[in-house]
Amino acid sequence: MIAEKLNQMEVKTPRGKVWTVQTVGRMLQKKKN
Repeated sequence: MIAEKLNQMEVKTPRGKVWTVQTVGRMLQKKKN
């Protein structure tokens, strides 16, 4: 399901910041809006 995919979507940005599931969720909400 979607939750499983988000759990695997921990991405390290060029700044070295690790995107957590919450961060990805916020980005998806901003894109929808």
